[in-house]
Amino acid sequence: MEQHEFDKLRRVELLVSGGIEPRRDNMTGQVVVQDNALVRSAYTMTLLEKRLLMLAISKVDACTAPARLQPIEVVVTRDEWADLYSDSNPWRDLNAAADRLMGRVVIIHPTEKRGVRKKLNWTDSCEYHDNHVVIRFGYSLSLELAGMIDEFTQADLLDVAKLDSFYAVRLFELLKQYASTGLLTITVDEFRTIMHVADKYPRFAQLNQRVIKPAVDNIQAKMPEMRVSVEYIKKKHSRAVTSLKFRFKRSEQRDMFNNLEQDTDW
Repeated sequence: MEQHEFDKLRRVELLVSGGIEPRRDNMTGQVVVQDNALVRSAYTMTLLEKRLLMLAISKVDACTAPARLQPIEVVVTRDEWADLYSDSNPWRDLNAAADRLMGRVVIIHPTEKRGVRKKLNWTDSCEYHDNHVVIRFGYSLSLELAGMIDEFTQADLLDVAKLDSFYAVRLFELLKQYASTGLLTITVDEFRTIMHVADKYPRFAQLNQRVIKPAVDNIQAKMPEMRVSVEYIKKKHSRAVTSLKFRFKRSEQRDMFNNLEQDTDW
């Protein structure tokens, strides 16, 4: 490409982005940090896309908010993908994941009855190079990923890489939000919404067979130290399951809910 053509394209890009260069993050700690609202957001995607998304988020500096109108972009290399996901064809799967991620949408605060729900695109653009892709998050999404002070959840990328399904990863994220207590209680309706299966599996038996049980089994098989179990909560004199109670290994940092069997929340 001629220099003047490149300069012209760059001027157009700067105009569209408000004249601010994207922020290029490259955290290397392999820890995925997400605002709790993002953890409990609603969306669907394939396992490949979710793997790429988690790897990309792990590179974002979650402590520093982006400048006004400044999107965040990260580089994901073929070698990084291969190191984490040894069961895949690195370049083919990385490209396929980036292609599909471009069309995905996330709904923030999906279960709010009176509050404001926000619908955002995960990515603003993807660039394909010889051995890496550049993922640029949109500015609104960048605000959800960076500048967090409290109410956030951390997950080890190496743990995420062990899991074999999108639903298992999503459940793992939800559990990590309550790592200090080892107890997650959630209504069936909210669980359906977060997993984005409200219309896909309308009957609870289907939800349990296709989503809940496989996700729990996958986490238990790949991370037996978590000792995940699920209890199905029903209202008195009813056969319908209204809520789910997940128990799992508690964090060593806090020792709460010592008498889980005696709790009277339900």
